[in-house]
Amino acid sequence: MSAGAAGPVLVLCGPTGVGKSAVGFQIFMQQLGAGRAAAFVDLDQVGFCEPAPSDDPARHRVKASNLAALWRTYRTAGAQCLVMVGPAAAESDIKRYTEALPDATFTVGRLHAQPEELTRRIMLRGEGRGWAQPGDPLRGQPTARLLDVAQIAIMDDTGLEGAGVGDLRVDTTRLSVREVADTIITAAGWDSVPSCDEGTRPARPARGTACGDDSDSSPR
Repeated sequence: MSAGAAGPVLVLCGPTGVGKSAVGFQIFMQQLGAGRAAAFVDLDQVGFCEPAPSDDPARHRVKASNLAALWRTYRTAGAQCLVMVGPAAAESDIKRYTEALPDATFTVGRLHAQPEELTRRIMLRGEGRGWAQPGDPLRGQPTARLLDVAQIAIMDDTGLEGAGVGDLRVDTTRLSVREVADTIITAAGWDSVPSCDEGTRPARPARGTACGDDSDSSPR
């Protein structure tokens, strides 16, 4: 991997429906607003490959390979930092991506939501509401299917909670997209970095950063 693929990378992971894409894109837009040349990758959008390989059903291998190619291209185009979002059920999944970008500096943020809120957000996606994800596999699904997805998401979240995956954790249950984004930016140290340039290393946050204030707009 060339040195051109170095730079700070913020990874957002969490269960289906927790708001990874909405929050990640908000962080990306705020980096642009702060005058930083930034890039954004939604791993689901670079992993459409059917049928999935039998030995890699979550397609982490193909996503990691595509991510490495994208980041090299983005760096060549002038991007100074990267926000990437996607599902990860364990530290081993995240390791796929850190190994794909060995020269990058990673901060992993994990989003959490209470079971009832995860279920609500997944049901909304089934109705075509919330984050407008291209090719959203939940849109138009019957209620029974959406409830099954919600149960899997809740189990995934429980597993992530138990494993303590990530450098920081944010409870999104009662927070707006902007509030979650602001919390992560502060915890990751990206608000105090004048330029996310190569060689600039945001401070590593302490594990367990959380928040839970009321809000009228939650991530989807």
